[in-house]
Amino acid sequence: MSVADEAVGRRVLVTGATGFIGGHLVRRLVRRCARVVCLVRARSHRDRLAGLPVDLVFGDLDDDDALRTAVRGVSAVYHLAGLIKARRPEEFHRVNVAGTARLLEACARSGDAPPRVVLVSSLAACGPSTVDVPLTEDVPPRPLSAYGRSKLAAEREALARADRLPIIVIRPPVVYGPGDRATLVFFRLANLGLSLVGDVRLSLVHVDDLVRGLLLAGRTEAPTGRTYFVSGDERPTLQELTRLIADGLGRRAVGVRIPYPVAHLAAQGVELASGLAGRPAMFTTDKARDLYQSAWCCRSDRARRELGFAQQVTLEDGLHRTAHWYRRHGWL
Repeated sequence: MSVADEAVGRRVLVTGATGFIGGHLVRRLVRRCARVVCLVRARSHRDRLAGLPVDLVFGDLDDDDALRTAVRGVSAVYHLAGLIKARRPEEFHRVNVAGTARLLEACARSGDAPPRVVLVSSLAACGPSTVDVPLTEDVPPRPLSAYGRSKLAAEREALARADRLPIIVIRPPVVYGPGDRATLVFFRLANLGLSLVGDVRLSLVHVDDLVRGLLLAGRTEAPTGRTYFVSGDERPTLQELTRLIADGLGRRAVGVRIPYPVAHLAAQGVELASGLAGRPAMFTTDKARDLYQSAWCCRSDRARRELGFAQQVTLEDGLHRTAHWYRRHGWL
């Protein structure tokens, strides 16, 4: 049975549906005739869901009543909701760990046939790799950041319940594609004729490929209690990546190398300014440290063997398509 066939008529829950990855996943599920329920906060921007025939349940991961309503009658849960930036580590724990645990308990208590749960984690839960040896799922995790530690703790909450719930954990690396704001800064720099020079080597995955991996993980015959990297095959350095982006924009970019002490100092300034403004910083000292590791690379061999995952969007094509989308929508 194909992924498309299995989605027909199924009632599924997506948390984090208003986000970049969640919006792409919901659209794909709707095209496959799934009946989609979205758990959304009342104040969330819902532009990514506009015009889609989905059922909205208003609430967040702290709201037990909303969770019980959201999981009622669903056969699968794609859990993407979480914090990627916070003012304090405790905020990451409250949402990414405690919130995940509440959702999982709601799933476990939802009936005689609890839903299959696909938890979207992150490469940050594992920490960096070496340049020559990409991470596999068997490598012991060593997260560097508060965010990464919270994602690893959420994974452990999920896998501790694998005897009560069918659960799969998906760890993507850097995710990019149309509508993404996290990687937009690299495209904007390239559009200005600037290219960051750096030796850190990265795994990336186009959002369309990641969504395919999530749907494969959500199939009823897929293994449970397993963790998978879902990634593209290319592993460019930061310099190679920004050069590809510049090529996609038709620009000649001048390379700029920023020493780590400068990046660290800038991150401290951003954190201070954001703290005074009462909002979390996007560029933090954790992020600065991440960019100066030797590599953040992983392999998808297990996902290929056990889920049938295969990259379909090459890095060059994906970056060019993303650049075109940014231009067409006025983001560049």
